[in-house]
Amino acid sequence: MSDSNINKNIAVYIDGDNANYKDFNFVYEEIKKHGRIIIGKIYGDWTKTEMRGWKDVSMNYALESINCFSLSRKNSTDIYLICDILYDLYNNSNIDVYIIVSSDSDYTHVTKRIRSEGKKAIGIGRKNTPLMLKNSCDIFISTDVIKNNDDDVDDDEDSSENTDYLQYSMEDKNLLNILKAFKGNKKIVISKLKKNLCKICDAKKIYNHDEYMYFDNYLKKHYPNNFRIIEKNKTVKVINITDIIETINNIFERLNKQEFNLSLVKDTLLLKDPTFDQRSYGFSTMKDFILNLFDKEYEIIQSDSAINIKKK
Repeated sequence: MSDSNINKNIAVYIDGDNANYKDFNFVYEEIKKHGRIIIGKIYGDWTKTEMRGWKDVSMNYALESINCFSLSRKNSTDIYLICDILYDLYNNSNIDVYIIVSSDSDYTHVTKRIRSEGKKAIGIGRKNTPLMLKNSCDIFISTDVIKNNDDDVDDDEDSSENTDYLQYSMEDKNLLNILKAFKGNKKIVISKLKKNLCKICDAKKIYNHDEYMYFDNYLKKHYPNNFRIIEKNKTVKVINITDIIETINNIFERLNKQEFNLSLVKDTLLLKDPTFDQRSYGFSTMKDFILNLFDKEYEIIQSDSAINIKKK
C-alpha cells in the first residue's frame, strides 16, 4: 500500500455469480494496495452449488455473504449489489474508494454514478471485460495481469477486446493492421503477431522477404515510437507503446519542468486508459517500465523522498 492510499477507506462488492473464487487470493492482495477495507460483501444465490467455493473466501477474509435468491430470469445479484452501492454512496461518507469485482457491463451506470459523487471507482475483472465497463472506471485491473507473474501468459490468447485505433486508419493503414494484430494485448510473441497479421491482411505480399522474415527489425526502423522489441529466453516479443512517449512529453510541456514525480506519468496514462497497468507490459513497477522501454528518451532520478523522471 502506498503512502497516498494508506488512509483511504474502501468498500468491496463481489459479484459471486460472475467472478471466480479461485482468483480471490490474488485479487485480495491487489485490493489491499488501495486502502483499508471497511465494507466487504460477496453477492450470489448461496443455494446454488456454484457458490460453494465462495464460502471459504467469505470466512477466511471476513467478508459478508449476501444471499440473492434467483426468483426470476432477471439477475438478482446485480440488483442487490447495485442497490447496496447506491445506499452506501449516499449514506456512508467514510468511503473513499468503491471496488467492484466483476466483468459484467451491467455495473457501468453505477460506476459512473460513483465518480459523479467525487468518489473513486475501481473495477477488477477478466481481460475480456466489455470496454464500456472498463472505461467507466477510474481504474480497471485485469485478473489476468494480477495473476501473471510470468510475462509469457496471454501471448497466445486472443482477446475479444476491440481497441480503438481508428485514428490510424486514414494516416497509416499498415500501422493500423499491426496494432489490430496485437488482439488487445500489450505484448506478444513476434511469431504470433505475424500469424495474426496474416489473418488481417496478405502480409507476405505486403512485405518483402527480408521485412517479413526479420519483422522485428522492420518495426524498429519504421515505427520506433510505436513498438519496442525485447528478447527473453530466446523468445522475441513486441511491446505496443503507441501514444505513450507522446503522452509523457505532453506532461513535460504542460508542467514546463525539467523533471517531475514518476507517479504523474501513471496517473496521466490512467486518465487516457483506465486499463493501463505496467504489469501488462511485463514490468512490476513504473520505474522498471521506464528504464526498460524508454531508456533512450528518459532517465530516472531517485532520492530518499521521491522517484522522478527526466528527459535525456
